Amino acid sequence: MLLQEARRFNSATFALRFAKKTQVSDLITLTRYLRRLGPDILNTHGSVDSWVGCLAGRFSRVRGILRTRHSSTPVGTHRANRWLYSSLCDHVLTTSEATTHTLRHTLNLPTDHISTVSTGVQAPSTLPAQEEARQALIDELGLPPCARFIGCLGRLGRDDRKGQRLLIDAFTHIQPQHPHHHLLLVGDGEMRPALERQIEALKLRSRVHLLGHRTDPWFVLRALDVKVLVSTWGEGISQALLQAQLVGCAVIGSDVGGIPEIVTHEETGLVVPRGEVEPLSQALARLLGDASFRERLCQQASRNAHLYHTLDRMGDKLLAVYQRILES
Repeated sequence: MLLQEARRFNSATFALRFAKKTQVSDLITLTRYLRRLGPDILNTHGSVDSWVGCLAGRFSRVRGILRTRHSSTPVGTHRANRWLYSSLCDHVLTTSEATTHTLRHTLNLPTDHISTVSTGVQAPSTLPAQEEARQALIDELGLPPCARFIGCLGRLGRDDRKGQRLLIDAFTHIQPQHPHHHLLLVGDGEMRPALERQIEALKLRSRVHLLGHRTDPWFVLRALDVKVLVSTWGEGISQALLQAQLVGCAVIGSDVGGIPEIVTHEETGLVVPRGEVEPLSQALARLLGDASFRERLCQQASRNAHLYHTLDRMGDKLLAVYQRILES
């Protein structure tokens, strides 16, 4: 999808499918390309592409090589990883202070070798009014005019990393007291059949809706009363939570990774313990039952998102790191 977007904006692109079984040929191909292109900065983001990219960068004499890590899960402390993070790249970037802290202490990285540049978001230039977005979803799903929405936007991975199973269980507890609210799960993935079975077993087919992948996440966010992301592991800085905060949607997040860095409990949202249904049920009930409290959280969260988490602010920080690397 990133490649498609880059081409849509007429950016110069070079497509290479990184895979473990093709690492040697990928390394040769990328090295040739980098020597021809002659970039000042090479920034890798994944596992295989970081190994191949950093090696190709060294072979091509790229001036600045960076390894970005988005996940907060600990990395292995074996010798290969220590070499990758300390010597094979010139600098390490993370999206959250939680990830930075983990990497510094597990791999013994110097302070000046690692930086945190949190995720940036930017809303479309025009957004529908909340009531307009809500009514459009009501019409799409064929629901009564009084319907309101709770939502989760995230991949339906087989490991339930984004906590959709947990959210369905919590919704089961609160839905009798909130008969007009429906739960929307936006995204696709391997866990969809299991979620469908869970919804069927709980007799919630009329109240829980799997919307699949959407190209209009901002529109869905505008229709929600509450956006929930109760990740169980591996979360850096959640772009979906920041998007919700930016457009004035109340959020609930788990105490995982970088989520507490953007969701301050009872100030810009509510934070609940990972993997626990009862605290999540209570948080949902509290937000749905107290509109003034929900609105106060929304206003503060939106201010913070506009001040600290825009794409422009992220870009400025990233360029400053690049400049520092090139000048060192």
